[in-house]
Amino acid sequence: MEAKISNHEARQKPSVRTLVRICLCLAIGGFVVAVVANLGLYINSDFLPEEVRGPHPLVGAVGEIALRVGIFVIPCAMVLSFFGLPLSFFRAPVVANFLAALGALLLGTVAWHINTDGLMRVRANPARRHAVEVSKLGTLIEKYAKEHDGYLPSPGNWCETLIAFDPSAAVYLSYPMKKSMPPGFSTLALNARMEGRRLADVPGGIVLLFGTEPAQNPVGGRQLLTADNYNGIGAVVLSADLHLEFVKVDDFGRLRWEP
Repeated sequence: MEAKISNHEARQKPSVRTLVRICLCLAIGGFVVAVVANLGLYINSDFLPEEVRGPHPLVGAVGEIALRVGIFVIPCAMVLSFFGLPLSFFRAPVVANFLAALGALLLGTVAWHINTDGLMRVRANPARRHAVEVSKLGTLIEKYAKEHDGYLPSPGNWCETLIAFDPSAAVYLSYPMKKSMPPGFSTLALNARMEGRRLADVPGGIVLLFGTEPAQNPVGGRQLLTADNYNGIGAVVLSADLHLEFVKVDDFGRLRWEP
């Protein structure tokens, strides 16, 4: 009888040790991916690649993948450690099991804080939020074109035209870094080559809207393009196919302006 109990206990002890070790490994892994996520998103100026390309898309993609892995791995480590803590009091070695489970819980908590902080920082990034608004403006321009025989707004008063078509355009035009701008002013310029053209006839890779200094109905080309709204890093650019990306200064030269 005693031999059977001993064998049963022998089978139970490794299971608890295995559980707390898994907790600790998951917590360490979660901490590592949380750090990688924050580092990758920081280098990429806090842009999520799936929504708008940042200045370093590959690094940003690594950061985004790590962020999503952390969201899954870290809670698993924390939940398992909650089970491991009470079980550690009933299985030898008690101290080692308890410390491993406690360490996993604490490390998982820190990792979760780091991961969440990175996600919240990305969501609150003003340039990223601006990019979302530019995307909405692109959708509005597409809607305008469909209701006007495919033609884009006249460059001379394109801001007022869009606002008259849909008042929400005022929010999208004035949203960027400059909070107080007169009606009709924008930090987005319309490519001057769009005058008199149908949106469907413009090749997809041609610049449609791009970042510029605040002005009334800004219209022009590469001479108006500026990175000043984003600390000199780059600018948000919307192409004629409504593809949105963040273009860093070094890549300004690759932009296509002529249809």
